[in-house]
Amino acid sequence: MRIEEHPIPTFEKRRRVEFLFDGQKMWGYEGEPIAAALHANGVRVLSRSIKLNRPRAFYCAIGNCSSCFMRVNGEPNVRTCVEKPEQGIVVETQKGKGDLSKAKIELVSPSRSEIKKTEIAVTGGGPAGLSAAVSANQMGAKVTLLDRNLKLGGQLAKQTHKFFGSGRPVCIYQTHRYRQYLG
Repeated sequence: MRIEEHPIPTFEKRRRVEFLFDGQKMWGYEGEPIAAALHANGVRVLSRSIKLNRPRAFYCAIGNCSSCFMRVNGEPNVRTCVEKPEQGIVVETQKGKGDLSKAKIELVSPSRSEIKKTEIAVTGGGPAGLSAAVSANQMGAKVTLLDRNLKLGGQLAKQTHKFFGSGRPVCIYQTHRYRQYLG
């Protein structure tokens, strides 16, 4: 099931991509989360609780919970509610905490050129973090805003109404799945 029409947001036609889920062919649209594509294909259980093996479904849709952890192309603990499907990827149900022995983990050792100096570091680009960064900046402080998402706004970025316009931040620094923005 997909929402095709809505009174506020518009939906562009996107390219269809096929991928494997637990050995079965599935499909989704380019740009939508893997979990949304799985849900549209009838998959309701994305993971199971570690202790009691209870089913976990599509829950937060913003990458904050662990209900959608799956293996994607062999990498465990991928948050499929924010990860986009690509043609030919392999998505697998993850059992337990995931086998990290085969994960592609990069250890980042910052060099002198990667160290950023700032007066105030704000973690989280949601409404509170944005407000704190703007206020500190208006008072003359040099502010660095850190967020793990490509779009700032936190949960507001998922809303259907437009509070802050549609401008996108520029990604200037990246380590693994976290990005840093300067304000």
